[in-house]
Amino acid sequence: MKLILPKKISWLILIFFFTFDAVVSYIAVTRMHGIEADLMIAFAVEKYPPLYFVTIPGLIIIMYFIALGLTKLAMKFFNKKRLKREIIEQIILTALVIYWSVANSYMNLSFILGHRLTIPGWYKLSLLGFVLAIIYFAYTVSRFKVANRK
Repeated sequence: MKLILPKKISWLILIFFFTFDAVVSYIAVTRMHGIEADLMIAFAVEKYPPLYFVTIPGLIIIMYFIALGLTKLAMKFFNKKRLKREIIEQIILTALVIYWSVANSYMNLSFILGHRLTIPGWYKLSLLGFVLAIIYFAYTVSRFKVANRK
């Protein structure tokens, strides 16, 4: 069953997305009169756009702790004999890849292609990415439970 990405591949994809998003956001703010949709960093990066590149290692650290926390939380709810920690971690990282690709990278790719999405559009994409990641997680975990019962 190939529904999950290996941890190293997930991390490489996430790092690629973080870098891609920082570069596109930097170009959008400095050359295309774009604005930052993320209100947590907008005040800083719109004033000092090179700070986008500082967000890359910050995102890696934040995502690491999110994945670690979600893995620990999930391990409390699932039977450890049926679902190993490594599998849960891979599923969570794959869900994060799904979330990030829909919520952030899609908007930046659209911006490059000339489609200007509004800030409420970014919130809708974030919600869509979150929902898709949750659906993926639930479906994949249920498939692993069924596969391990046989």
